[in-house]
Amino acid sequence: MSVLRSVGFARRSVPQPVLGKKAYVTWRQRITSLVLLFVLMLVICLVMVAVIGVLIVATFLFVEVAIA
Repeated sequence: MSVLRSVGFARRSVPQPVLGKKAYVTWRQRITSLVLLFVLMLVICLVMVAVIGVLIVATFLFVEVAIA
């Protein structure tokens, strides 16, 4: 049974959520979320810049081929 539980096939009891005044987000979770949000925004911006750069270069190449 312990092998099945360690692999994830056995049913486990679901922990009860914390309610009331003790239900708060820890400072570590806030900092982690802020850092991950910043990294996600950075990756999205870099992808957008790369796509726009490729489109600009491709446009110039197509115009150069069309003129020649």
